Amino acid sequence: MSNEGDSEIPITVISESSSTNSEKESSDEVDSLEILKSSLEEEKQKSQDLENKLKHVMADFQNLS
Repeated sequence: MSNEGDSEIPITVISESSSTNSEKESSDEVDSLEILKSSLEEEKQKSQDLENKLKHVMADFQNLS
């Protein structure tokens, strides 16, 4: 009574190469994130340095007046 085609369970096969690609993409994303975090910290430091220089210049200017 049952049809052999109806009793089959569909499965999805994931090849090793596609999982390797997703692992590589994930690794690339992590690398990019680390680079961005590093760049952000560098820019924060530059900003802080420039702010300090500006404060010193403003203080010098006020002392001249």
